[in-house]
Amino acid sequence: MPKKTKKKTVQMNPTRRTKSELKVLDAAITLFARHGYGDINVREIAEEAGVTKMTLYRGFENKDVLFDQVLEEVVKRSFDPSQFLRVLYDDKTGDTHKPWLQSALKRWYSSLPVSSAKLLIHALLCHRDDWRSSAMTALDNLVSVVTTAIHRHFPGKESQNRVAPNTVAKAVVLMLLQVKILSPEAHTTSNKRQKQEDADVDLLLDYCLSGIDG
Repeated sequence: MPKKTKKKTVQMNPTRRTKSELKVLDAAITLFARHGYGDINVREIAEEAGVTKMTLYRGFENKDVLFDQVLEEVVKRSFDPSQFLRVLYDDKTGDTHKPWLQSALKRWYSSLPVSSAKLLIHALLCHRDDWRSSAMTALDNLVSVVTTAIHRHFPGKESQNRVAPNTVAKAVVLMLLQVKILSPEAHTTSNKRQKQEDADVDLLLDYCLSGIDG
């Protein structure tokens, strides 16, 4: 009998993207964030990416699949808890008090693209249960991280005057998202507008975090 040879299997890396697919993802992030899911079609995304529709369909079966991948990419880039923790605890020195937490949250806010914030909000308000669930899970994970930070660095006794850390964390994350989606794209932001946005974020954080000192 002829000797059987073991068939080789090629392991595909599902996270590996071609240059064209990355262009499509970036273009889709921009357009979905700017116009929402319903007002953008595949042809417009392909044109924005500088590829043909055939090239787009080679990497993404249809618009639904593309939005799935866009949402996954946005969560990975901007809302993944490990990414958030890295920003939150970056350059931490000395004692950790409210000014540090406020500064850390500002750094995360500054690192968050307008398009990512808008896309998450679009997903929360869309017609698909799975997209809403993915967006809500991403938000819940961030709230959990901020809640843990508050518990860890403000471990004072619970009191009648102290707001629950989870309530504070949820307010902070949602209100920062609201400010972000109302801000202009980075390339159109003037120094005056940027200073006003920074002041708004400072005021918001100071207001929200005041509840944890109780």
